[in-house]
Amino acid sequence: MHIGYVTFELNRGDELYPGGLATYTYHAASGMQERGHRVTIFLSGSEDRVFEFRSLRVIESAPSAPKWLGPLRGFLNRRFPMTTDRVWRSYSLRKSIRGLARKEPLDLLHYSNWKATGLFRVSTPSVLRISSFDPCFDNNPGVRHLDKRLSWYTERLCIRRFRRVFGPGDYLASIIEKELNLRNPIDILPTPFKETPAASDVDFRVPGKRLLVYAGTISRFKGAELLFDLLGLYLRKYDDTVFLLAGKFGTLGGRSVEGMVDELLKNHPSSVTHRPHLGRNDLMAAFDQADAVLVPSLIDNFPNVVLEAMSHKAIVIASDTASLGSLIRDGENGFIVKGRDAEHWVDRIRHVLLQYSEDKLRQMRTSISKSIEVHNMQRALDTLEEYYRRSLPTEKALPRT
Repeated sequence: MHIGYVTFELNRGDELYPGGLATYTYHAASGMQERGHRVTIFLSGSEDRVFEFRSLRVIESAPSAPKWLGPLRGFLNRRFPMTTDRVWRSYSLRKSIRGLARKEPLDLLHYSNWKATGLFRVSTPSVLRISSFDPCFDNNPGVRHLDKRLSWYTERLCIRRFRRVFGPGDYLASIIEKELNLRNPIDILPTPFKETPAASDVDFRVPGKRLLVYAGTISRFKGAELLFDLLGLYLRKYDDTVFLLAGKFGTLGGRSVEGMVDELLKNHPSSVTHRPHLGRNDLMAAFDQADAVLVPSLIDNFPNVVLEAMSHKAIVIASDTASLGSLIRDGENGFIVKGRDAEHWVDRIRHVLLQYSEDKLRQMRTSISKSIEVHNMQRALDTLEEYYRRSLPTEKALPRT
């Protein structure tokens, strides 16, 4: 079977982008290729070329507007840069797909919704994976100019064009279903998860104190406002805990959080540590040592860091807006906190740290190991392959492997 993956994000030289979409696309595409399927990745990039990325064939296309638009192209680019960028990119991707299909027929296309790659989808049987949603992941929600609204509309059109839509996270899926009034529910499929590297021997703990870890960009979407509020409140009340913030500076309220982190470090030098570029092995060591890992996301779509933490049997305390409902069962293999009230979060964290016996925590860690088995690379690819099979016309059905 010939499967095409259509995406805006894949590679930088010979390396993956740090984003979850690039990692997911690579794991899905390489996994299917290893299973004997032909794979082509259609990438919207900066030039027209064909190259190989880690044994995967990639057809890159630069955005280009239809020639018949003539001088109107320049006006549209100046007036609506965000919208036209998406439109021209999707249009160019369609040309690439059609160009290859004339020589090598494609059986199935796997699109990402990010930046509306499937706005100009072809008639080949297709599925769409949700990786984000514009209204939820807006860096500047106070500004709603026409270009922004039109670019968002392209994403809505794109999603509505697909009969089979799936995603990794339940909360974001429910928002999209409601906002777009979709006829069919968004299917929730497990994210393929590759085994994490071994932990280093770096010791993050302070004798006699508990360790709480936050890992990820410190930004609005990842819950920076709640994170700062609960840290300030927690550290005013208790002095028995050390917080490790592992992640680069993002933005909050249109400004970098660097100043807020510096203020936190200045006020609590012995209780807060910030490591903007923590190596993978060191991060795994932090997960191994943590009493709990905090995920206070304002909005998220099944963050991969949770799988990484849980693979090291870390206790995760996450917001109910992080789209982790298909993975975490509150009180059984982790904790889900509702709402954005910092005092409630502090109380819940203290309850987890103080009220759970070693036996109970040991049982929870056993449950953690079982709950992430569905995300094992091969099991998750089995599920995805079956999803592809069900998306094909009967006469082209993918044989079970």
